[in-house]
Amino acid sequence: CRTLLRLRANRLLPHLAGSRALGAEAIGLAAVHAAWDLGDGGILRLWTNLGADAVQLKAPPHGDALCEVPPGGAMRGADRLAPASTLWTLEPPGTGQGDPSHA
Repeated sequence: CRTLLRLRANRLLPHLAGSRALGAEAIGLAAVHAAWDLGDGGILRLWTNLGADAVQLKAPPHGDALCEVPPGGAMRGADRLAPASTLWTLEPPGTGQGDPSHA
């Protein structure tokens, strides 16, 4: 828990002013992708798969992996989200597509 709170304070909090939701979409029967435009132009993304089967993504995730559950095991290859997994990424300003369906 403390690690996630430090991550939030150090990596997200400085960029939250002016943030807005870009949207969310189902990417499988039990999987969702959501994105937020951060105040500095970066993009925060969440992929979560609550299902028992891996989910094919439209494109590999970009940016820095902030958090993976299970640690180091959210992805199966470059573009498949593992079963029972979650991945948060942070794309630096100027690199995101601003569209929740981008990845």
